[in-house]
Amino acid sequence: MPTPLWDALVRHVSRRPAAWHVPGHKMGRGAPPDLLRWLGPGLRLDLTELPGLDDLHQPEGPIAEAQALAARAAGADESFFLVGGSTAGNVALLLASCEPGETVLVARNVHRSVMSGLILAGASAITVAPDWEDEVGIPGGVRPEAVERALQAHPEVRTVIVTSPTYHGICSDLARLAEVVHRCGGRLFVDEAHGAHVCFVPGSPPCALDSGADAAVQSWHKTAGSLTQSAVLHVRGNRVDRARLRQALALVQSSSPSYLLMASLDLARQWMLEEGGRRLQEAARALEELRRGLENGNGLVPLTKERACRAGGTDIDGARLTLGVGPSGKTGLEWGAALRRRNTWAELEEPTAVTFVAGPGDDGVTVGKLARVLEDVRREMADSPVRSGSGLSAPGHRPFSGTGWTALLKELWRQESAGEAIRPCLGRAIAGRIPVEQAVGRRCGQAVIPYPPGIPLLLPGERIQPVHVELIRTGRALNVRMQGVPDGPPTVAVMEEARE
Repeated sequence: MPTPLWDALVRHVSRRPAAWHVPGHKMGRGAPPDLLRWLGPGLRLDLTELPGLDDLHQPEGPIAEAQALAARAAGADESFFLVGGSTAGNVALLLASCEPGETVLVARNVHRSVMSGLILAGASAITVAPDWEDEVGIPGGVRPEAVERALQAHPEVRTVIVTSPTYHGICSDLARLAEVVHRCGGRLFVDEAHGAHVCFVPGSPPCALDSGADAAVQSWHKTAGSLTQSAVLHVRGNRVDRARLRQALALVQSSSPSYLLMASLDLARQWMLEEGGRRLQEAARALEELRRGLENGNGLVPLTKERACRAGGTDIDGARLTLGVGPSGKTGLEWGAALRRRNTWAELEEPTAVTFVAGPGDDGVTVGKLARVLEDVRREMADSPVRSGSGLSAPGHRPFSGTGWTALLKELWRQESAGEAIRPCLGRAIAGRIPVEQAVGRRCGQAVIPYPPGIPLLLPGERIQPVHVELIRTGRALNVRMQGVPDGPPTVAVMEEARE
């Protein structure tokens, strides 16, 4: 199977060229010793826009060929390599599609990069809240009827953005969403960062483009084997102005894109089609067996397809394992700490759940090891006292009581979805940081974002409400890591007040 960009790099290096160009490490000869020790020959491929190697911002050679092969694999009309992750793709889509002052409909659980795109485009957001899966304690899918109601209430909206699969692995009904959005005269963009593998793995839920979406952004580095920070933006149909999209991508991406990142995308596509997709399918089957084995009231509540469907979804991403920890009486952060003591690292630890992500490097053996570690941690949690104030129920009781972190998030998202448009901005100067309890009514000066998963609680320019204060205080008590809230007594940055 062809790998045009990779082959062009290897051909160039095989000539042993005298490099009187950047980068300055000169194909590894001048690299720091530890970098050379760990990356070795790979540094020879860290090149720049040389004749024969093409140019990402005007591809006409091997990059153009590699992007065309990616489009064919994903069922796109055109695909664009991203060296700034899916973040660059989400931002570029909004810059290419929105005018200043325009209103966009976004699912409330979108990634921070979507909100960054709104800020840069000068657009506002009307939010629609996803359903909730209360047994696991996580956001669910976005219901098409909720999107339809929002579009009927805001007929000026022309762009709708949702995340599917979610960070936890819930897939929304994208086919129905696309039908609703198109019938209302809009275009549907899908942040499919977590579903990079779905077009390669047999038995996966339908990908966004096959479901009718107009554009989708996929982080191939997450589950398709490419290098971290590499991603792909796919477009199908004529609802996206591709000339304007190319201009936007040139604005948000480096003028010196990494050839290592781009070549890894070329190789990942070949690998997933030839072998990686089959291997990841085997890992997904092993995870499904583990899910079924955990459905026995042992302190964990696995996210299953049935639970996802009850929570507004249609399916789950088989390459993810999300476990609600409510019956254990402990938080997901406490589970994460116990896992790390056993040298096992989850993708996401949060108050209500832990999430694990498989890749083509996993199989039945690695899933079996995870199962044994989980059983070991379960015994530890059963033998240790329940921490008060977690908002979770004690062992032997029903899962979540509806209090704590989850209830506050649901309240915030419900308020925002029923309220006025959010207009994030980088407006007035930051006045300073103040205790969060004193910030109600002030405009936020720096985003507050639990990370991961990267879903903002507060955006620059947004008016701080009492529910924001309670979320920040509760998150701090539960040891949730929040960007924008430094260590110590919780404080937030606020903007200077407008002069009358």
